[in-house]
Amino acid sequence: MAAEYTEVMHLPPSAGEIWRDIEDAAQVWEELHSRGCELDFALDTQGAAVITLRDLDGRFLRKITSSEAVEIASTKPGPALDRLLRS
Repeated sequence: MAAEYTEVMHLPPSAGEIWRDIEDAAQVWEELHSRGCELDFALDTQGAAVITLRDLDGRFLRKITSSEAVEIASTKPGPALDRLLRS
């Protein structure tokens, strides 16, 4: 008897999921902006990412780790975002 073969297809996210992600990111950007800050992304001389929290005039507030940036980007506005911005 022949072995059964099952092909697994990995489908990209649906357009609805992509739009929800974009909307969530916009809400986080609006929340940061309403608090008078923004994330700044740059590369250092070795090409590593440098992420900083800055006020809207560009003044440095603090360095953000890449894991914090991912967490901020994936967090809806609210208490969790407050905690991330205070740490």
